[in-house]
Amino acid sequence: MSPEFPIFRFMALSSLCLGVGYVLLKTVVPDEEKAYQALSPERRKFVDESRAKRAAWEAEMKKQVFAQRQNGPMKPIWEEGSNTPKPPPL
Repeated sequence: MSPEFPIFRFMALSSLCLGVGYVLLKTVVPDEEKAYQALSPERRKFVDESRAKRAAWEAEMKKQVFAQRQNGPMKPIWEEGSNTPKPPPL
């Protein structure tokens, strides 16, 4: 008869490894604010510019979505009177 696989021992060791990894992750990896404070002034300026660009892009997308919703429900392109422009004839 073959020996049985020690499932409970395996589960305990696996849980222990995952727990140690999680605790190590939480203690070693800095949060976003600490990482930002550790940056050089040039890098902070680059990060701030990137965040501003992203915020402007998101605001523009929200504005477009709001404008599309104001026009009513979208209709298929092939339907008469749809909100989308038709392609020019060839």
